[in-house]
Amino acid sequence: MKLLNEYLKYLNEGHGWRQRVEVFIKKDDKFILGYNPRHDIYMPAGGGVEDRETLEQAAERECLEELAIQTTNVQLISPKPFVIRYDEYGNVDMSDKLRSRMDKYVGQHVFFLSAEFVKVDKRLYGKDDDPLRPVVVDKQRAITLMKKNKYKITPYRIDALKQL
Repeated sequence: MKLLNEYLKYLNEGHGWRQRVEVFIKKDDKFILGYNPRHDIYMPAGGGVEDRETLEQAAERECLEELAIQTTNVQLISPKPFVIRYDEYGNVDMSDKLRSRMDKYVGQHVFFLSAEFVKVDKRLYGKDDDPLRPVVVDKQRAITLMKKNKYKITPYRIDALKQL
C-alpha cells in the first residue's frame, strides 16, 4: 500500500490525474450507503485525495465529511482503480464542479475501499453543504439501489461491493 500511495502522490504532482476514493462502510453484516436526495442516487461515501494524504486517510476523512461517520480498519478492495478520462464525457450533462475540474485534470483514478463503522459523530452531522443521508442496508439491497444510478462507474461500484 505504501508504494501505491507514493505512486499516487507522483500522479497528483502536476501530472493531470485526480485521485478519488469511494468507501463501503460495513456495520455488522450490513453496509452504509449515502443517499443524495437532490439527485435521487445511492452511493458510497467518497471524494478526492488531498495533498500528502494516503488513500486510507482520505477514506476516513470522506466518511466523516459526508456521513459524519467515524471508521476504522480501512482496506483497499482492489489496487486497480476505475479510470475516468474527462475527454470521454463529450457533451453529456455534468455538474459545474466536474466541469471546472476538466480544466485542471485529465481525469480521475477512483479507488474502492472498505471500512468498519465505529460511530456517528453527532458534532459533524448535518454540517456539509450537500450532505448524503446515511442508509443502512444489506448487500443485495445496496446493489439494487446502486443499479438505479446511470453512471459509467456504477458497474465498478457494484463489482467492488460484491468482493466484500
